[in-house]
Amino acid sequence: MFFYLLIKARTFYGVEPDLKYDLSQKEIAYLAAHRTEFTSIDVLTQPVRVYDPKQVAVQAIGYVRPFNVADNEGNEYYRSHKELYLPDQMIGYDGIERTYEEQLRGENGYRKYEVAANQSIIRKIQEVPPKQGDNLYLTIDQRVQLETRDFIKNFLPTLRATSRNASNAKNAYAVAMEVKTGKVVAMVSYPEYNPNIWVSGLDQETYNKNQYSFTNGTIRSAPHDVRPKTGKAAIKENYKHPSSIVPAGSAIKPSTILMGLSEGVIHPREYWSDPGAYRYGGTSDVIHNDSHHNYGVMDPRLALKYSSNTYMAMVGDRLAQKNKKNSIPLLQNYLHAFGLGIKTRIDLPGEYAGTEDFLVMNAKYGPLAAMVQSSFGQQGRYTAMQLAQYTATLANNGVRLRPQLVERITDRENKVVRSFKSEILSTLTEPQSYWNTVREGMVMVTQPGGTAAGVFAGFPYQIAAKTGTSQQDIYVPDSIDFSKKVNWHKYSQVNNGVFISYAPANNPKLAVAVVVPEGGYGASSAGRIARAIFDIYDKYVGLGPTDKPYNSAILKSPSNGN
Repeated sequence: MFFYLLIKARTFYGVEPDLKYDLSQKEIAYLAAHRTEFTSIDVLTQPVRVYDPKQVAVQAIGYVRPFNVADNEGNEYYRSHKELYLPDQMIGYDGIERTYEEQLRGENGYRKYEVAANQSIIRKIQEVPPKQGDNLYLTIDQRVQLETRDFIKNFLPTLRATSRNASNAKNAYAVAMEVKTGKVVAMVSYPEYNPNIWVSGLDQETYNKNQYSFTNGTIRSAPHDVRPKTGKAAIKENYKHPSSIVPAGSAIKPSTILMGLSEGVIHPREYWSDPGAYRYGGTSDVIHNDSHHNYGVMDPRLALKYSSNTYMAMVGDRLAQKNKKNSIPLLQNYLHAFGLGIKTRIDLPGEYAGTEDFLVMNAKYGPLAAMVQSSFGQQGRYTAMQLAQYTATLANNGVRLRPQLVERITDRENKVVRSFKSEILSTLTEPQSYWNTVREGMVMVTQPGGTAAGVFAGFPYQIAAKTGTSQQDIYVPDSIDFSKKVNWHKYSQVNNGVFISYAPANNPKLAVAVVVPEGGYGASSAGRIARAIFDIYDKYVGLGPTDKPYNSAILKSPSNGN
């Protein structure tokens, strides 16, 4: 936040219009020397929201816009509180700025004048100074946030250049959340942008250059970055790529194992021989492992280690045979207990609940197909924040915490006016042996022979993880003129990188979820980013028993009002 001097015309009909901003010292001196000649203007200081040039969690923090913008767009909250604002007053429009508008806003000041019949000023009767709002201390650690963002920024070009399956990987979404508290330490929606453009005034050219960076892709659907294309070419190109919300892929498999154990269709030390191709339903309904591997004899832990699709399909099949028409409600109950398919309830506006595609498949093909296809992650699309909450719930043995973004709120004297505590949203109660089985299998993922062994080689702590490489069909319209009938056709199939993990495995402290649309293999794309996050967090905060001091991001209220 900084302040500038401006000239305001003194009127009695609504807003005092701004005549000139950011006065020079020469202009200030001139006005002071000729004060009696300018009786109808005031020289005032006015706060201007200026965001950190380092761009700390820009989409999470959000931005401000003039009140009349929100009013013209029909924002219900601002319309119902119209009496509190001046038309040109800056208000929280998105992100934390919007959620905590009441705490950041403060109160406007005002002046009362005695006015003659000809509307000339006789004298000032009363002046009530503005009251400052409160300051927010965020759970986001600036160092972890910025180094994670910088790693992603430097990593994606290398990934595109070295992996033929990731040549279009231009976006990434990462969330790091503390397991025991729910505090979000970092949340990166990449690419980012400079939010000061909202303050300085947004022309069409600036909007066009930044529009693919505005949306917080960790909590809702954000578009693929199609720059440098613009106009209709950009619109057409955007249809060719997935958004930030992609199928979870094999990252869903720990929940499949837990559900199978809980429902008694598999057992912790029951072994099953991989047939190489799992057939269900009709003769054409076949599930294969990646590259058609046959993993031999497996128990639930080894099925996670090798990321076996056939094993998961077998679990889905058994669940469908046992529960029949009740299979899908059962599946929903388990997924919702992990925070998948429902909102995480993070303190940000516009959160998306994900997409439960298995409901459509169940309606068209029945519970068997829906359960089998869901078992290895092709029938549910979720946000990075949902995947982080899911991972933390796995680490917490079924205790689901609300993601927390604000540590405390303080007044202008830095006195705490509100502190935040961890909030349990639900608890999935299962025998400890089931959680141990899932944890052991996720640890095997990062050990020799596991799908993420190379990613965490040499890491000083034991990591529990699950890779995901989700296949997604991309459909494009034959025209972008939707005033006419539009036909859609399959354009391509892409592989998205998904990775969930927590550490240390035996005493979980940090849960990390990463999504890289069109990133190819989850381990080599999203997994590399997850490894970097653990390294960064360990450097600044520590994965061991003792925490180092945090460096919280702070969102300060203006120390003056409008």
